Order: sequence, then C-alpha cells, then structure tokens
Amino acid sequence: LIAAPREARLGQRITVAFCDYRDAATTFGCEATPFDRILSCEMIEAVGHAFLPGYFAAIDQCLKPGGTAALQVIAVPDERYASYLRGSDFVRKHVFPGSSLVCLDAVKRALPGDSAGGATIQPLYLDAKATTSLGISYARTLAAWRRRFESKIDRVTSLGFDDAFQRKWRYYLEYCEAGFATKHIDVYQIRLVKTDQDKVKAA
Repeated sequence: LIAAPREARLGQRITVAFCDYRDAATTFGCEATPFDRILSCEMIEAVGHAFLPGYFAAIDQCLKPGGTAALQVIAVPDERYASYLRGSDFVRKHVFPGSSLVCLDAVKRALPGDSAGGATIQPLYLDAKATTSLGISYARTLAAWRRRFESKIDRVTSLGFDDAFQRKWRYYLEYCEAGFATKHIDVYQIRLVKTDQDKVKAA
C-alpha cells in the first residue's frame, strides 16, 4: 500500500497515513485545509452502531463546505435493523467478529445536526438521488469469487489452508451471495453533501 504511489509515480501527490478515523481531521490538518472529496469504502461496517455519530462527525470535520463524501456500505433493510442489532450471524461469529452492518435510516439518524436562527440546518446530509443499490451485482461478484476460489483450490491447499477453512470460506461466499441475491442484505453507494452554512444563512 505504501509503495503503490511511488510505483505509480504519484508519490508527490499522494500521502498514505495509518490513523484512527477520529484523528483524521488533526492528522491531515483539515481545520485549515479541509478536503473537497472523501471516499469511505465498506469501512462503516467496522464502526459499530453506537459509534456512527462519531464516524459521521469525523467526515464532517474533514470536509470543506459544499464538499461531498462517497460511501459504499453493506446494509440490512430498515425494518430488520433492530432485530439484527440484537442478534448475531455466521459472518459476525466466524468471519468479521465485532462487525455490524447499518441500514439507511440509521445513517440518516447518525448524521450531525445543527440549529441556527431557530431552524434546523443539517451540516451533512444524504443525497437521496445519489443512492444506488448494487446488491444484485454484488451477488454476481461473489459467485465469480467462489468460482475462482474453487479453480485455485490446489493452490489454496498448498498455502496451508486446511479443509475446515476451505469449507468455511466456501460457505461464507455462498451465504453472502444468497443474502444479496434475495435482498436480505444490500450494498449501497451513497453520497453525503456538506452544507455551506454561510450560503444558507445568507439566503
């Protein structure tokens, strides 16, 4: 990861930093020079429901007014979210311990809010028109990953992954493929926009 920008001859234009997302604004000096754009790809699943407001506050702190953030998130339907949080499943037990999917309503509720002049102005809001479901495409992707896994099974074995691991990994790929294909879970690309407060107050 660190070597990739140098190999692409982009070393002067790219900075690779390992830091907690809550420290990103300080690490990158965003108070003075915030970002125009932010991308967060399937990171939110590692944040946890209780910490979603802090996650979105960190994005807000890093964005300039009028800036946008693109997120790819794996989600459950809104109506199933409460029961999802109370339970567990194969992925949370065997593949990504401590992970937690979101739902779109939870995303909206966790976005930072602000009050100005007696009216509510939301500093960071979800652009509903730019929300795209990719669940069916993801199911096809998982099927392709499974076929490639099976085609390289001798190589997998030679790397020391035993039959128990192979069966678990095969089940994981099929489990997720079925989840996306049936809309039990989905993957969304969403766009967040940071409100330019000065323009709002001047309007």
